[in-house]
Amino acid sequence: IDGGLGQLHAAEKILRTKNISIPLVSLAKSRTEKNFQSKNIHQSSERVFIPGRKNSIQLKSNTGAYRILTSIRDEAHRFAISFHRYRKRKKLLNKK
Repeated sequence: IDGGLGQLHAAEKILRTKNISIPLVSLAKSRTEKNFQSKNIHQSSERVFIPGRKNSIQLKSNTGAYRILTSIRDEAHRFAISFHRYRKRKKLLNKK
C-alpha cells in the first residue's frame, strides 16, 4: 500500500469485508522536517508499516528491501499516471 498507517488500516478493513486474506505492508516517506504539515520534504527515508505493529520500520536506501519496495511503488505510480493520461486524452478526443 502506498501511504502510511492510515492507508494500511483502510486497506485491511476493505479486505476483511471481502473475506480476503493477503499479506500487506505500507510504504511511506518519513518527514524529517520539524513542520509535519509541509508538503516539501527535503530529506526523507522510507518507512514500512506492518499490520499489528505500532511503529514503522525505517529502511536504509542501500538495502534490497528498499530497492524492491520503492520500485514496486514507483511502477504503480507510473502505471496510474499513464492510465489517467490515457483516459483524459480519450475523453478530450471524444468531445465535439
